[in-house]
Amino acid sequence: MGDFQQLFDNLDPDPRIKGRQFEEICKWFLQNDPTRRDLVAKVWLWSEWEHAWGIDAGIDLVVEDVDGHLWAVQSKAYDPAYSVSKADVDKFLSESSRAQFSYRLLIATTDKMHHVARKTINAQEKHVGFIGRADLLTAAVDWPKSPAPLRPAKRRKPAKPHDYQRDAIKDVVKGFKNADRGQLITAIMRNLAVSRDARKLRSYWPIAS
Repeated sequence: MGDFQQLFDNLDPDPRIKGRQFEEICKWFLQNDPTRRDLVAKVWLWSEWEHAWGIDAGIDLVVEDVDGHLWAVQSKAYDPAYSVSKADVDKFLSESSRAQFSYRLLIATTDKMHHVARKTINAQEKHVGFIGRADLLTAAVDWPKSPAPLRPAKRRKPAKPHDYQRDAIKDVVKGFKNADRGQLITAIMRNLAVSRDARKLRSYWPIAS
């Protein structure tokens, strides 16, 4: 399995080129990460999306999920020691607040975030997910060694849930008897809402609908 750190080390030293390369990597990641690929129908770079307004709107990618909802995504190729500031995300939060987007996602190569930026993100009425360096390093994908050959990743065999995870799945299914939507909060699913559609659950374990 390829290593994200090796891929990151092979990005161009020029910040502008590195940023564009990381946008392509994020597109590939969303299409191949086993915890997200079954939720994602299409992914465009901002320059590829036919409804894009302006050259730079603070949005780097647009995702259409399997339910037809749109996500706005910002990618940040920062030094791991850098702390994301409020100024870094202000434009993204402003532009992605439009009604056409149902979800926002920030993907960064650092886990650090200034407390003001975090407070601003947490106060948003429309949810903003965060994928940081630790998530990228531990993602179960076969990373390419460089940004050039962004090939489709080999699919791994679905993981089998532990007994305690089976209990959680049973509780979720039981909960759907009284409600159409809910939320399952775990270490790997902290940013994902769970709906009655079994495709959401099969992103993690092959369970029957």
